[in-house]
Amino acid sequence: MVVAPMAKYLLESSDIKVIFLDKDIEKAKRITAPYPHAQVHKVDISDNDTVANFVAVSDVVVSLLPYTFHPRVAKICLAHGKSMVTTSYVSPEMQDLHEEAIEKGILLLNEMGLDPGLDHISAMNIIDRAKETGGKIEKFSSFCGGLPAPEANNNPWGYKFSWNPLGVLLAGENGAHYLNEGKEIEISGEDLFSHHWPLSVDNLSLEAYPNRDSFPYRDLYGIEESSTVLRGTLRYPGWCQTMQGVKKLGLTSKNPLESLSGQSYETIMRRILQVSDEKNLQEEIRSRLDPSRQEIVLSRLEWLDIFSQDIFTENASCPIEFFSHVLLGKMQYQSNERDMIVLQHEFQVQYPESKYHITSTLKHFGNPGGDSAMAQTVSIPAAIAVKLILEGKISLTGVCRPLHKEIYHPVLKEIEKFGIVFIETEEEIKRAM
Repeated sequence: MVVAPMAKYLLESSDIKVIFLDKDIEKAKRITAPYPHAQVHKVDISDNDTVANFVAVSDVVVSLLPYTFHPRVAKICLAHGKSMVTTSYVSPEMQDLHEEAIEKGILLLNEMGLDPGLDHISAMNIIDRAKETGGKIEKFSSFCGGLPAPEANNNPWGYKFSWNPLGVLLAGENGAHYLNEGKEIEISGEDLFSHHWPLSVDNLSLEAYPNRDSFPYRDLYGIEESSTVLRGTLRYPGWCQTMQGVKKLGLTSKNPLESLSGQSYETIMRRILQVSDEKNLQEEIRSRLDPSRQEIVLSRLEWLDIFSQDIFTENASCPIEFFSHVLLGKMQYQSNERDMIVLQHEFQVQYPESKYHITSTLKHFGNPGGDSAMAQTVSIPAAIAVKLILEGKISLTGVCRPLHKEIYHPVLKEIEKFGIVFIETEEEIKRAM
């Protein structure tokens, strides 16, 4: 769903040859059709020998697989002395390869997409600049969301999928850990969506909730003195209330359920909720939800036709896989609709003689019928990094993120050619008299 802008960027450089490996070769061929010099091969990631053969004849490898496969690809890259780029978070398994990569002089560059990726790049640009002029980061918060553009926000959920729906649901299973005004906050995955608040970004009324563990960014960003370090996600209002109810009903469970394909949606819902045929399913759902959530959750589930007698025909082995298929079936972008990326950082910076509130905002729209904003902001930064590596302009080795000026500075400059621009504002904070 995100590779097309990267393909264009790299293939339009006459001196770069790109080999695409995919188990869905027809989709890969459609993406590369305008470029006769592109190579496309049908390969399954489990075929280590074949993957290794292609890695061996390459200069840089990009993995846009699900994140769990990146360490497998990275090990093949290390065996053949090739650098690698991903757009995913650094997993513990990936971090374990750091020393070996340094020893072999190899760069394993991760988090080179949107979030993670452009969030790091734009934040470090401001943090380093503030430090170079004597500033100290007292507070830092960052929020990002991939959403329908306002005119395409036309379903009750306020959401449409521009990336893997299962990934969206799985992200909501993580807990959160952050620092707020010097106070450490820890939220379990079960209660994640109960912690949200309104946030206005460039005149858009949105809601924000914390994302994963923000604490490591005190060290990664070099802002150990900050009393607030918070990274979060943006959605249209109502998403968190709905998702908290959905989780309580067990629709995001990974517990195995056999033989879902071929059964009606209502039957599957009864199995997930363990409600017998004698009981009214909707009333049973009401009884399990907090009164404040009953109507919004039930009305949105009904909009999905999830209580119908229609037959479910997809492959799914647990409730979260079933629910992701249901959501994707109803919440896709039409050819004339745009998606939107919204990313905003806020800093409080103390200088020797003054204090400032700095805001950096990215609002980027997709092209109807063309590349989505999600695809552009995820894969173009990664494509730029590939080109920088090929040109020998990145000297780093080991497992890295784009936190270094030799990466983020040229990437920020290049993405502006695609209209991906961060708008910064500064406002002096006056001391109370």
